[in-house]
Amino acid sequence: IPVLTNRNSNLTDYLTEGENGYWINIDNKESIKSSLKKAISVGTEKIIQMKENCLQSKTFDYRNYKCVFNDFLNENH
Repeated sequence: IPVLTNRNSNLTDYLTEGENGYWINIDNKESIKSSLKKAISVGTEKIIQMKENCLQSKTFDYRNYKCVFNDFLNENH
């Protein structure tokens, strides 16, 4: 699924605007509205292509991090 996020993390390393997600400008209410309108106005074909881009890159696939999470959860304190 394409990602909607702000620029407050290292996602700038992974997200390419319009390829696998959209940046949401959170400066003010109007900026948020504008960013969301842009994201929801894309056509079905574009969304399908963005989903394919996400699946191919596997960047946001939980399975990439499953072992790390499992190790963390099973760690002895």
